[in-house]
Amino acid sequence: MKKLYFLALSIFASASLMATQVQVKAGDNLQVAVEAANSGDTVLVQAGTYEGNFTMKDGVYVSGGWNEDFTAQTEHASILDAKANGRVLNQSANFETLTIWDNFTIQNGKLTAIQSDKLGSGVALMKKGRVINCLIQNNTFDYSGDCMGGGLGQETGDKNDTCAINCVVRNNKATHGGGVRIRGVILNSLAEKNTSTNNGGGIYLQAGAAYNCVIVNNTSNSGGGGVDMFNSGYLVNCLVANNTAGNVGGLSMRSNNRETADSGSDIINCTIVNNTQKNTNNPQFCGVRLDVRKNPNHVFINNVVYGNTVNGEVQSQELGGYPQGYGKFLNNAIAGTTANVEYIQLSAENAPQFNEDYSFAWSSPLYNAGNNDAIDLLVGDKDVYGNVRKQGENIDLGAVEHTVHTLTVAAVENGTLALKVLEQTMPLEAKAYEVPAGFTATILATPAEKYALESILLNGSVLAAVEDVYTLPAVQSNVTLGATFVSIPDTPTALENIMDMSNVVAVYDLLGHQVNATPANLTSGLYIVVTTQGTHKISIK
Repeated sequence: MKKLYFLALSIFASASLMATQVQVKAGDNLQVAVEAANSGDTVLVQAGTYEGNFTMKDGVYVSGGWNEDFTAQTEHASILDAKANGRVLNQSANFETLTIWDNFTIQNGKLTAIQSDKLGSGVALMKKGRVINCLIQNNTFDYSGDCMGGGLGQETGDKNDTCAINCVVRNNKATHGGGVRIRGVILNSLAEKNTSTNNGGGIYLQAGAAYNCVIVNNTSNSGGGGVDMFNSGYLVNCLVANNTAGNVGGLSMRSNNRETADSGSDIINCTIVNNTQKNTNNPQFCGVRLDVRKNPNHVFINNVVYGNTVNGEVQSQELGGYPQGYGKFLNNAIAGTTANVEYIQLSAENAPQFNEDYSFAWSSPLYNAGNNDAIDLLVGDKDVYGNVRKQGENIDLGAVEHTVHTLTVAAVENGTLALKVLEQTMPLEAKAYEVPAGFTATILATPAEKYALESILLNGSVLAAVEDVYTLPAVQSNVTLGATFVSIPDTPTALENIMDMSNVVAVYDLLGHQVNATPANLTSGLYIVVTTQGTHKISIK
């Protein structure tokens, strides 16, 4: 996943020019080194495993994964391991200065007694605490009370307080937010295979925000297999797929105070697909539940809800609740029927046509179909995978923008090239064209007078015809297209002369179509025969 923390690192770098750099080698006491550092100092940690429980210090930047001479880093190679004895990494109080732990594996935290803050077994953060580029895995709890955020729990943040960037949160367990529980912001992160015994298998947003996140294969025993949002929050540019819950397989938005302007949520350009609800009650909640009413300041725009089921059974509705409670419910694509709002209705006959990465095929009804007003509401100009947004006339719906490739047409002599797309023909000039990933078309080659097609070239190689039809394969990268044409002799060559020649390369009719026959088996007409000794025009009577 694309790393987005360059600004944070540059801030630390500039602030640390006059500060101390501490190097911690494998076998050293990491916590002692952190405690000895001053605000503004940098602690570099050699790759290796560091066992125990660790506490952040205000203003101290801790960076892991370094080699023996501290000249290069390996991803997640410094491992913080609590060995199932307490929380792995803790921020004990609100900080005055942004404090970052960067590039660690944080694992095997286990809370066995109710903590006063009820926060994450892996990482507990408060104001101005942050983890970036970390793998947070296999953290859990073992007591009867609530545990908020199995991998990461954040408290006292706000929607401008980013606590996690570019992290992988995997195989953690909690009562609320199996992966994370956020009051601030989680950005550009992956939450997968986490479990919640209550709400929010992947992410639990309690007045928090998730931007550009992939939330897949999580499980919740109660609500929101992928995401549970409570009171208010933002879910923007996120993919929520293949999650399972007792109720609401994909996204559950619950507003405690439904009528105040700040109690709703913004859900923008999200793809919510292939999630499963186990409970057969309220089957319309299998994909999305929107329990938000009378909130004119909040929006649900450019989202896709499709392929969500109740125990594998397709439902007539995949979004339920009160979508009309949103001030702006615009340009969404939803399977089945939804009451009292306008939307693009999806069905087997009007399917999204997803590619493997959940982008749309160029022939999809949702391709280039987004509302561009949402662009200003997104964070940055990238989709969930780091692709540039708005690569066509309009932004795409959902979390993934289609990719544009370049089709370069080489100069051809003695003929012309064109593409036939569906029922439209597009003549080609010798220049570069932008075409979407997955684009395919029939190639038309028209010879000039007294010329015949010799070959069509794709990326410099001869493209074979199938039943006399040349097809541009589905474009997955930049490609070049060209053709060669050969002259037709004015005087037809006698058939007996052609038959005496060996090594016939190809036979064409006068329209340039290749004929699958030898000269001896041709029917009546005029033909062009290409041999190793040249090109000949023959007449068969």
